[in-house]
Amino acid sequence: MVVVEKDNIRDTIYLTQQNSYIVFPNEHKAYPGSKLVLRKSLTGVIKEFFEFDFQKDLRSMFMGKIDKIPLNKVLFKGKNLKGFTKDKFEKEFGKLKKLDEKLSYDGAFVSYSFEGNVYSFINDVLLDNVEVNNPDSGWEIDGLSIGNKQELFLEKYPVSMSFNVISSKKFEDYKKEQLHWLHFSENEGSIGYWIKDGVLNRFSIGY
Repeated sequence: MVVVEKDNIRDTIYLTQQNSYIVFPNEHKAYPGSKLVLRKSLTGVIKEFFEFDFQKDLRSMFMGKIDKIPLNKVLFKGKNLKGFTKDKFEKEFGKLKKLDEKLSYDGAFVSYSFEGNVYSFINDVLLDNVEVNNPDSGWEIDGLSIGNKQELFLEKYPVSMSFNVISSKKFEDYKKEQLHWLHFSENEGSIGYWIKDGVLNRFSIGY
């Protein structure tokens, strides 16, 4: 459907997937646009949205192969943090600042901030996830860090860079910042990394 608004009047146009029929759901009728007048009238981001091949990304997300990376190539200040507890982290790197606590079926997930990044621990004990936002905090993926160009990721992980993970609610956000996946070789953990304006913008590590 396409929501159209002009002069404070809003209406909704219902279409088939290829925009070849205009559908009136309440009347159980559909009228063919044999001359494709409506499709040809679409411009700008609306035209781009309808012409974008989302199926390619969806197929790759759920049916394609994902590049793998060893745990020892994802490092914080030269160390692999797999298996780190909160106490061990604080002894080696410094005091964490508590941000939030969320309950789930797997237990309580407690999040902390440290040097501009967010660390989450299962039951306030075992490190589960890290959100890396600070380019100067000492995190790297296979020698690459925030600010490195996307071409370097394309060389190392061509499959990962060949599709975008659909995670944004708005098409504008989907175009602005692209999410990609890497899996760990040793376990079920993974890395999500975002490319924006041609460089690595941020990334998330799930152990």
